[in-house]
Order: sequence, then structure tokens, then C-alpha cells
Amino acid sequence: MGAFDNMKDKIGDLAEEHQDKVHGAVDEHGEKIGGGIDSAGDFVDDKTGGRFAEHVDTGQERGKDAIDNLDGQDDDIP
Repeated sequence: MGAFDNMKDKIGDLAEEHQDKVHGAVDEHGEKIGGGIDSAGDFVDDKTGGRFAEHVDTGQERGKDAIDNLDGQDDDIP
């Protein structure tokens, strides 16, 4: 095995380790994450006078869906 193979294995191990941490965080704090996304969208709506509310709502939903699907399940963020 060459040096690059060893590096590739270590990078793969690190990615798996962090992926598990992300899944755990989303599982444990999904409601807070969803609330943060909602708050950010509400802030943008407030600052723009609601002119882009439809786009902001779409972004909020897509953001929540993307984070919720990190663990392969659609069950963490309301």
C-alpha cells in the first residue's frame, strides 16, 4: 500500500466519523435547527419588507429538507 492509499483510508475514516457526529446533532437538535432556519427566513422577510417572501419560504423548506435528509431519514426537522 502506498502513501496515497493510506491517506485515502484516513480521509475516509474521518469523513465517516464526522458524518456520524452530524447525524447525531441533527437527530438531537432538529427542532432547534429548524427554528433557526425559520428565524433566519423571518429576518430576511422583515428586512426586505416581505417582497421576496415566496422565495424565502422556498429556501427555508429546501434548507430544512436538505439538513433533515443528511441521515437518510425525513424525521428530524419539523
